[in-house]
Amino acid sequence: KTTDGGVHWELSSYPTGVNDQLYINDIFFLNASLGFTAVNRVFALDYDAGGWMMTTDGGRSWEVNYLQYPVNSIFFISPKIGFISIAIYSPDASLMHAILKTNDGGVTWKETFTHAAPYGELKIRFTDSTNGYAYQAPSNIFVTTDAGETWKLSATNKYILSLAVGPDNVSCATFSDDQSATTPSFIVRSTDGITWKPVANYPFNNWRLGFSPVGMFGVAVGING
Repeated sequence: KTTDGGVHWELSSYPTGVNDQLYINDIFFLNASLGFTAVNRVFALDYDAGGWMMTTDGGRSWEVNYLQYPVNSIFFISPKIGFISIAIYSPDASLMHAILKTNDGGVTWKETFTHAAPYGELKIRFTDSTNGYAYQAPSNIFVTTDAGETWKLSATNKYILSLAVGPDNVSCATFSDDQSATTPSFIVRSTDGITWKPVANYPFNNWRLGFSPVGMFGVAVGING
């Protein structure tokens, strides 16, 4: 944890009374005090295979909430309304990826989206209280315009290497034809979750994109910097 913009860091406390080894897949803070993480239990069997953690004191202490499936991503748009993505097996043993929504701060969850795929965890991010995106490597982006009640395919490409969202429903993604570091890539931009327009081309792959909270400053990182 840092409180000075990354100049200094300190270890956050491990959840009290928890003996499990927890693998953190995602972390999100709604404000300086309220934060959430998506976790999996290391070496877990089917029961209570993962869950999510919450802090109300800026990460000084954490509460673990176990679920019966691994949780890959977490995002809250208010203290009560939030989302997690999970990976589950259907009755025919095919792998399903799902998005669950809570309206009561995680007490109960309901499924709002499922997608069958052999791999690719769904990573959830919202630009505001109604518009959100779910990025699934290596090739899909899904979008919601009704606060996660319904989702639809927004973009697809042979490889979508990263997705970054900002305020005012602005989002950018890196498209490429291969995952090789030296394969050319291009950044596309959308302001409605439907239309994606190329805005930059590079002779190498950009593996990660990121925006500042205000959305005007962004960084793309690849093999050459």
